[in-house]
Amino acid sequence: MIRYKKCVCVRSGVTLLTRELEHCKNHLILAQLMKYIAIFATNYPTTFSGNNHNDLKTQIFYKMKHFIFILFANIFAILNAQNTSVTIYYDKNLKGVSDEAFATYKAVFAEPTDTNYQKQFVITYLPSKKTVMEGIYYSYDRYNHEKSKFKEYKTYDKEGILVSTVEGDSSNYVLTYYYPNGKKSSETQVLNGEIHGDMIIYKNEEDVTIYVHFDHGKQVSPTDYYCRGVHTQYAITAEDTSGKLIIETVSVNDRTKEKDSQGCTWMKYVKNGLVIQASCLKGNEYGNYWTLQFIFTNYGRDWRDLCADSLFVHGIKDGNQINMEKIPMSTYMKKVKKKHANRRFWDSFAESLVTADAGKYTSSSSVSVGNKHYRVESTYYDRVERNEALRESQERQNAYSKALMEEREELANNYFKSQPLNPRETVFGVQCLKLIECDEIIAELFIDGQKYVFEWAIE
Repeated sequence: MIRYKKCVCVRSGVTLLTRELEHCKNHLILAQLMKYIAIFATNYPTTFSGNNHNDLKTQIFYKMKHFIFILFANIFAILNAQNTSVTIYYDKNLKGVSDEAFATYKAVFAEPTDTNYQKQFVITYLPSKKTVMEGIYYSYDRYNHEKSKFKEYKTYDKEGILVSTVEGDSSNYVLTYYYPNGKKSSETQVLNGEIHGDMIIYKNEEDVTIYVHFDHGKQVSPTDYYCRGVHTQYAITAEDTSGKLIIETVSVNDRTKEKDSQGCTWMKYVKNGLVIQASCLKGNEYGNYWTLQFIFTNYGRDWRDLCADSLFVHGIKDGNQINMEKIPMSTYMKKVKKKHANRRFWDSFAESLVTADAGKYTSSSSVSVGNKHYRVESTYYDRVERNEALRESQERQNAYSKALMEEREELANNYFKSQPLNPRETVFGVQCLKLIECDEIIAELFIDGQKYVFEWAIE
C-alpha cells in the first residue's frame, strides 16, 4: 500500500509531497533521503529584501521542484535495482496456506533482478524458529513444496542440526548425510535419479567405512569394508534352499593375518556369514593391561548373538599354560574416571595460572627522602578485563570436561559385552586383560557353537 503525507520544512515554508512506502526493506534509505530534502530546503532563507523578492522566490521554487524530481527519480531507480523476495507459508504436509497463522513452515525465495545474484531460499520451522532447509533453487511452487526444484541445498532437523547436503545440479549431484555430531554418515553419487558411482557409508562414526560402486543404479562391485585401516571384502555365505544359513566348521586354516596402517597385526576369519578380526596390544592408556580389540561384521540375513562370557583367554609361558584374567568393564571405567578427574584437576590448575595475572597492571615510582631514594610499586586490576579472562577460562574448562565425558561414553560403548549383531551391522569391542608376562597369548571365542582361535606371539 502507498499513502501520501505532507512534510513541512518550517524554516523554508516549503511544502514537500513525499511518499511513504510500507513493507519496504528500503524504508531507511527513504528516511535518509527525506532528511536530505529537509536539509536542502532549510539552506534557503525564509525572508527576502529588495525589488526582486518575487523573482528570487520563484527561482527557489523551480530549483526545489527540479531537485525533488531528480531525487525521486533516483529513489525509483534504487528501489527497482534492489532484489525482491517472495514469502510463502506451508502447513505440516508442505502444502501452501494463505496466512502464517495456519502455517508450520515459512519459506522465503529471493527473486533477484540482477543475474549476478543467485536464486537463494531459506525455509524455517516456525515452532522452533530453526532453519530446516536452505540453498539455491530453480523454481518454487506456492501450493505444493514437493513440486519445487532445487540445485544445491542443506537440510536440518527441527532443532537446526545438519541432516544432509546436496552438491551439484538436479541431474548430477552428491548426496551426503550426517550424524547428529556433524560427522558424515554416507555419501552417494546420483545421476539422473539413479545411484551412479561410489556409495560410501560411514558406520560407528567413521570407524567402519563401506564402499560400493554402482553403474546406473546397479551394484557392479563387491562391498569393500575398511575398519580402522583393515580391509575385507564381501563374505559369501552358505545357505540351504530355504535361505537359512548353514553353519560350517571353523578351523585355523580359515584364519588370515594382516597389518593395518599403524603396523598392528590383525587375525581375521571370514566364515559363516561373519567377518571377525582381532588384535592384541600391550599396554593401555588407562592401565597396565593386555588389550584385545575385536571387529565383528554380520553379512547374513539373521541376527547373531555375541556373548562376552564365551571369550576365553590364556597365555603360554615357558611351555606352560596360564590363565589370563579379564578386566570387567566396571573396573576399567573406574580407572578411566579416576584418570579423567586427575586430568581435570591439572587442567584447572593450569587455567588458574593463566588467569592469575589477568587484568593486572603494575606501576612504579621513585621517592627521595633526604639522601635516600625509594622505589614504590603499586598494583591494580582491570575488573572488566579480568572477568573476561575468567569467563574464557571457564568456557575452556567446560569444553574440556565435555570432551572427557564423551570419551568415557565411547570407551564404555566399545567395551566388549554381550549383544546382538544385526544383519549388515559392524560392531567394535575392547577387552582388557591383567598384564602377565608370557610368550604367547591365545584367545578362543565361541559363536553359534563354533570356536574361533586367535594367537599372538609376544616378541
